Amino acid sequence: MLDDILQCVQAFEREHNASPDVVYINPFHYDALRRYHPDVFLSGETFPGAFACNSPDVARVLIVEDDADISSLLVYTLKSARLNPVASADCKSAWKILSDHPPDLVLLDWMLPDMSGIELLQRIRRNTSLAGIPVIMLTARAEESDRVRGLASGADDYIVKPFSTRELCAHQQPTAYIQ
Repeated sequence: MLDDILQCVQAFEREHNASPDVVYINPFHYDALRRYHPDVFLSGETFPGAFACNSPDVARVLIVEDDADISSLLVYTLKSARLNPVASADCKSAWKILSDHPPDLVLLDWMLPDMSGIELLQRIRRNTSLAGIPVIMLTARAEESDRVRGLASGADDYIVKPFSTRELCAHQQPTAYIQ
């Protein structure tokens, strides 16, 4: 990952004949860099005009949620974290998004109008080009058997509604999901 960021900086230097003053690191990559490369100085702050390496447009998060209020909250939270959320209210449109523009992460509700989130998750895991996309189940199904089934079906994590945005962000901590 550090090599990728260095290549990004070198590309900037070639294009602009100058070194960037500041390199913005995607939030998902920031903590991983702190963990695996503690020798690299990183500021948690961003600055106006900072050169964006691994810009937020790269980290796309597909939200598959039929409740408009929850979907809006998720979109707002992810945008605040400098991510690029894409929302879908059903599995059919989610599958089109997955097929056309695979995201870096999927937040998936279980109970959806046209198909269960578990069925969509299993379909994702069977598709070789999509199988590696991390999926976090985000659902009101709170029983232990539900959590076990979600994880056994291929979910990388399982969050029970209601949830706080702090909890969601804690579950999404960096490259545990997005590489």
